[in-house]
Amino acid sequence: MIVGLKEGKFFAEGKFWSSLFNNYGIVLVDTGVSKEYAERCTDNFNDLPYLTMDELCRAAKLFMLDTLEGEKSFGEFSESSFPKEVLSYIVLNDLRVNLPPDRETLGYQLEFDCKWQEDLRLEIDIIANKAVFVGKYDVRRSVWDPDLSRDPENYITRL
Repeated sequence: MIVGLKEGKFFAEGKFWSSLFNNYGIVLVDTGVSKEYAERCTDNFNDLPYLTMDELCRAAKLFMLDTLEGEKSFGEFSESSFPKEVLSYIVLNDLRVNLPPDRETLGYQLEFDCKWQEDLRLEIDIIANKAVFVGKYDVRRSVWDPDLSRDPENYITRL
């Protein structure tokens, strides 16, 4: 459920509860996207299938290891850590809902702060319960970009 959704010039902004991170995240909804569709996206994020979560955690672990400076460890995290442990080192900023090509296919973009590097953001894009992009956040990118799978910085393609 999205709370406090307020319309802006280019998008609406509200909050949603993330059961995965056990806190509220911001949801940004493009103009023209219905609240119902956006709520389906936030609900989907809170109920991603195990295999999708495993895949995005493995890709996020690779991203973290590649972007660590110096030794390949941070706190308790190292190359031998389980992939899901990466979730302790990212902080959910927002879930962005771009205008979809159709109202049936769910797609959204997640932006995270990275605790191991202050100025680094992680992006995870999900379409139809599948992680299609995991890598460095780029504000110009849309979850519906047809070139995501060919992006050389996409850690999903490295699995």
